[in-house]
Amino acid sequence: MKVVEIIGRTIQGEGKYIGLPMAIVRLYGCDLNCTWCDTKYERNQDFEEMSVNEIVKNLKLRNVMVTGGEPVIQDEFTMLLGILEGRGHRVHVETNGMRLKKEWASRFNDVVWAISPKLRSSGNKINYKKRYEVFTEFLNCSLREAFLKFVITEEVEKDIDEAIKIVDWFGSFWNQVYFQPVDNNEFIYREMIKYGPDGVRYLFQLHKIMGMQ
Repeated sequence: MKVVEIIGRTIQGEGKYIGLPMAIVRLYGCDLNCTWCDTKYERNQDFEEMSVNEIVKNLKLRNVMVTGGEPVIQDEFTMLLGILEGRGHRVHVETNGMRLKKEWASRFNDVVWAISPKLRSSGNKINYKKRYEVFTEFLNCSLREAFLKFVITEEVEKDIDEAIKIVDWFGSFWNQVYFQPVDNNEFIYREMIKYGPDGVRYLFQLHKIMGMQ
């Protein structure tokens, strides 16, 4: 697998498990090109070829985040998840959701799926209605954990209106939804709270505030 970095111990900096001690496996490559991307691991980035077993032996914490880039595009992604689960890790996956496969929802019951649909302000034009069956399989079953995380830009009202439509399409509960201002922008954060719906969690990226990876 193409690995950008393995962080043995840090905290989850965003989403539902913010503040939780966690190891991070950051994989190379992405199938989108977001204008505000804060990692840019999809191009011009050093990476190391590692086997799944080499990756796993570096991980000591129970909670492990597999992220990118877009981690699911790598050929051995499901093998990595299966081995991590088999060794007793609680696996968290950060994904844009475009390449999720319906069968993964039942195959990996204990994985936490942090799905981050990209809004038009990201520079990507995506019709998430085409992903209806897959997203609802992940979001609307009590047997697994999945939630939606939206990055909100300076186009606060447009972004939130679009996010609300996506949530409504998939029939998600609002307690599964997190809004995050791009670049931890305080003005955007205040505007999100002013304009956004009740029930959503409005969060900063804690690891950036703390100067952590």
